[in-house]
Amino acid sequence: MTNNSTARQDHLDCAHGLMILHMMFFHLCVSAIYDSPIFYPILHPLSFFMAWFFFKSGMFYKDRCIKDNIILGFRRLFIPAVVFNVLGFICYLIIEQPKTCFSYEMGFLYVFGTLRGNTPMWFLPSLFVVQVAFSLLRKCHFPTIVITLMAIGLFFLNKDIGFRPYWFYNIPLGLLFYSLGHILKELQYDKKTIVFCVLIYIGLFFINTDINFRDGLFSPTLVSLPWALAGCILLNVLFKSFPCLCVAPLRFFGKHAMEFYCTHIIIISIIEAIFRYTHTIISFVPFLFALFTLYLIVFSLVLHFFKLKHIQWMFGKK
Repeated sequence: MTNNSTARQDHLDCAHGLMILHMMFFHLCVSAIYDSPIFYPILHPLSFFMAWFFFKSGMFYKDRCIKDNIILGFRRLFIPAVVFNVLGFICYLIIEQPKTCFSYEMGFLYVFGTLRGNTPMWFLPSLFVVQVAFSLLRKCHFPTIVITLMAIGLFFLNKDIGFRPYWFYNIPLGLLFYSLGHILKELQYDKKTIVFCVLIYIGLFFINTDINFRDGLFSPTLVSLPWALAGCILLNVLFKSFPCLCVAPLRFFGKHAMEFYCTHIIIISIIEAIFRYTHTIISFVPFLFALFTLYLIVFSLVLHFFKLKHIQWMFGKK
């Protein structure tokens, strides 16, 4: 690996670290306030974070045979999705003790692409399908730009038909940003591209947008989609252009993004359950934020010193 490629990986690790921290903060705000628009001015600048995860994955697409892509995606994405869906659901059953049945939970899985208890896990199977679909289309000699147009068409077709499962929306959206990441992996650093993205990001910044990638909601669509793409590009450009931003903590969170992604909602649920027994003496919001910060610190130390080698397979790693 050349020095240039190493530096690029470093700046993307740091961008990844920022986005995973933002995602956890977003989920924490929703849990603490139950009304995320209160935090809109804070969350809005990076509200394209889910689009960035697909975009970044597309940047690293490699032409492999379909079988290899399926095996690799199964290990890195599908196994963690199954493991932490089950763990999250078990915690949910213990904490909430809901009155439910098998058919209801399967219906929830069908609609949302995840079990209750760790709902952000929808991303992993969706990304798995996107990667396999992109690879299959490429093997069928579809140009990437054609795949991009197909993804846009499928997204708008689904909006018109109104399919109920949310993964009918987020998979075409994921395919769109994945293919754009592949197309723009080098072009995004061109000066003309940067200027164009700056104009789009700043020009559309103050328009009230609603971006919910899981539900396939980009509203208004013709504003939020180009704004999110511009944000994905400018984030990468920012960290590449200013190496001083590539600090060790961001690099650490970027390299261990999967571990935090898979566990953070389970931790939030446990903290909420603990609060039910202590709410008479401690205010919920500071309690939640304080214990979640403690989780970040303790789990970071564990990952740094112990590596968790025997359970790395749970996170899609060797």
